[in-house]
Amino acid sequence: MKCHELVFTNRMKRIIKLSSQLSEQSVIFPSDIFFAICREATGVCGELHLYLYKKLGADYINLIKSRLHLNQDMPHTCYKEWHLAKATCDIFYAASKKREKYNQIMINEGHVLQSIFEIDKELKLAFTMKWWKKL
Repeated sequence: MKCHELVFTNRMKRIIKLSSQLSEQSVIFPSDIFFAICREATGVCGELHLYLYKKLGADYINLIKSRLHLNQDMPHTCYKEWHLAKATCDIFYAASKKREKYNQIMINEGHVLQSIFEIDKELKLAFTMKWWKKL
């Protein structure tokens, strides 16, 4: 499957656009997608936003960023007008498999969020109990 074959919901398209604006580089990494999901603040994204806001405070995104050790030197590819890190494409492909498993037409933020925590070791580690106890 190629990146251009992926079909996203309108909310996921907004998240990808927001992640490109939030990205500190011209390439969108999985962490950028995660932080954009947190900022979207509607649907399941809104529940995640409220939970993290309540647990970590208003500056939770910067707090989480400060604890991540991100490898941002990865090969990338293009999807429409965006440059995606290979890891981001891998997450989108995994999300597409979830979409197929649930017999859905478009990839939504739930598919992507679940795939992020399954594939991105750094973000997964950031949400372990050991990490939370350090806060």
